[in-house]
Amino acid sequence: MDKIDIKTVRLPHPTPLVVAVSGNNPPNPSTYIYFSQLNDHPPIVGIGIKKKRYTYKLIREFRDWTINIVSENILKEADKAGTISGNKQNKSKILELDYISSNKIKSFGIKESIIIYEVQYMNEVEFPDHNLVYGEVVNIKIDKCYMNENKINFEKVPFILSSYYSMDYYGMGKFKNHWGFGLKGEK
Repeated sequence: MDKIDIKTVRLPHPTPLVVAVSGNNPPNPSTYIYFSQLNDHPPIVGIGIKKKRYTYKLIREFRDWTINIVSENILKEADKAGTISGNKQNKSKILELDYISSNKIKSFGIKESIIIYEVQYMNEVEFPDHNLVYGEVVNIKIDKCYMNENKINFEKVPFILSSYYSMDYYGMGKFKNHWGFGLKGEK
């Protein structure tokens, strides 16, 4: 195949809704395209977030947040959450989402999410247009129906992938093969 040079690419990944506590105010979910697991032991995740965002201010003030992985059943709400400013509007009155208490932090999770990471702020790294805010995952909740003998059955999980590059959403879930199959001579 012929290769061409392009300026940038942002690969699709699961769509996260981030919820930061706002004191006595209602939850403020927002969609963040830059999300990644950064470490296994302890589990650390990070989000890329602009300092001007309301969610950034809440994370800095209250020191925790949840990352709620979106499925198709709440994609429309996740899309709205990423385009409405929490500084200007009460998102909990606009979005049709149900909130549940976290086990180990103050911020709420979203009941309709596939997976909920409860994250305790650790630190951040400043970049030109986003900060990488990262924290330790202190608890994870997942719907039981996606589990198979203490492992997540990813074929059943209705992940929605976000592509900031193409500004689109995609579904996934088809098993291809196990890690290491290339060394075993399998096709």
